[in-house]
Amino acid sequence: MASRRAMAQSERLRRVRAEFWPDADPWTGGEYDDGWFKAPRTLPLVLSLIRDKKLSPKSDPTNVYLELLSRQFGDGIVEIQNEADHAYAAGYTSTRAKRTWEEHMRLLESLGFIKIKGIGPSPYKYVLIVHPSTAIHELEQKGLVQKEWMDVYRDRCAITKELSYEDRQAARKRANVRPIAVG
Repeated sequence: MASRRAMAQSERLRRVRAEFWPDADPWTGGEYDDGWFKAPRTLPLVLSLIRDKKLSPKSDPTNVYLELLSRQFGDGIVEIQNEADHAYAAGYTSTRAKRTWEEHMRLLESLGFIKIKGIGPSPYKYVLIVHPSTAIHELEQKGLVQKEWMDVYRDRCAITKELSYEDRQAARKRANVRPIAVG
């Protein structure tokens, strides 16, 4: 019974993704991601990039990012039921916990690591976790990634057999998946 429920939930979230982000490149940990478990083996590097003071000068949104990753189950989507619960799970417990969580959500979105879809009174109803290679590629194109960091990241990807952004896009194209819009 639980497996049918999980399959129905997954199918419903795939429909949500198709509706709100038809051209997106969600992080699913799926078929194009050799060398990954449910998170990339480059996750520590990705977190160091997110917390880099050039990208996040006033705060560190990595706990929010990790909390979101822990709540997606292979479809790249997180459904936000209660913002305060997410804030608490990310380690925010003060009176401004929800506000800090919201600020970090918007920062992650501005950096390109997530996309947010509000529905009605819920400004954070659905969150798409963007594939990190896509977010990193876009930041690099904007000149926001240090060359040294990028060299280490590319080397680690080669070691772990993670596809480069370009190879991943080519694989998606061959599979007849619509490419993402960059820019």
